[in-house]
Amino acid sequence: MFKKKVLPFIVFIAVALAAGGLSTLVSKSGMEASKALLQPPWAPPDWLFSVVWPILYTLMGVSAALVWRKSDGPARRGSVAIWAVQLFVNAMWSVFYFALGMRGFAFFWLLALIILVLAMVIRFRRVSLAAALLQVPYFIWICFAARLNLAVWMLNR
Repeated sequence: MFKKKVLPFIVFIAVALAAGGLSTLVSKSGMEASKALLQPPWAPPDWLFSVVWPILYTLMGVSAALVWRKSDGPARRGSVAIWAVQLFVNAMWSVFYFALGMRGFAFFWLLALIILVLAMVIRFRRVSLAAALLQVPYFIWICFAARLNLAVWMLNR
């Protein structure tokens, strides 16, 4: 019972949070340096990011666990594969943007992430409407992040 019903949630949430945590850890020094960059007037306060991201990573994990529990075989493997790829691309964005200061490249990387997340939502929808809907806040947030990334890049060229 525990292994089938609860363990997937624990594992997927832990993996998502770990990816976000590792990405933050690797990018920490660049995050401090980025505070000196010009920001658009509509940029949210820094503290909001540390509130939003853990929620989004948790939703990513719950969503993946729902798909894991409701599918098997190729459907499960494909869904988990796209989830893992988008999670990797997500984690690498912080490295490009903060740690390496590659804001232009990071913007285009984020566009690729948006496409991956959209593909993931579509794939998840085939298995679970709830899993797909849990990704909507994430999709909206990364679209906003892309706009913010572009604005910061343009303001600081």
